[in-house]
Amino acid sequence: MAERAAQVPADQRETQILASFRAQTNPEEREPLKASAVAAGALWLEPSPDCARYYANVRNATFVLSPPGNGADCHRTWEAIYLGAIPVIRRGTVSPSIVDPLPVLQVDDWEEILGLDESARAALASSLVDRSSISAYMPYWCRQL
Repeated sequence: MAERAAQVPADQRETQILASFRAQTNPEEREPLKASAVAAGALWLEPSPDCARYYANVRNATFVLSPPGNGADCHRTWEAIYLGAIPVIRRGTVSPSIVDPLPVLQVDDWEEILGLDESARAALASSLVDRSSISAYMPYWCRQL
């Protein structure tokens, strides 16, 4: 299994923050986040059935916002990891024992990432990008059993 194979290095990605989610799935959380993300200069990508386009954008993003949807966890978290981006999640939505070793940014408030300037985001990415994503894959968990 290749871990994060053929990924564009975080400091060479064209998009610092990607936001793409259905705001109506969890409007209390997602509608304000969408507005804040757009205001902060994040790339807003309207969700569509065109998965290839979405995946290409994730591969070219450093951070991917992954707010809770119908449940606490969101599939975008795992897609971002698999595609080499750093998902940004609300602290406490996924067990720390699962996400702490992964290249995941946990925030208490979305402004913790949206309020940073470009150089601060780049420094933050550098501190996370070298974390192993191996525990995001099934073979890791099979070996634990």
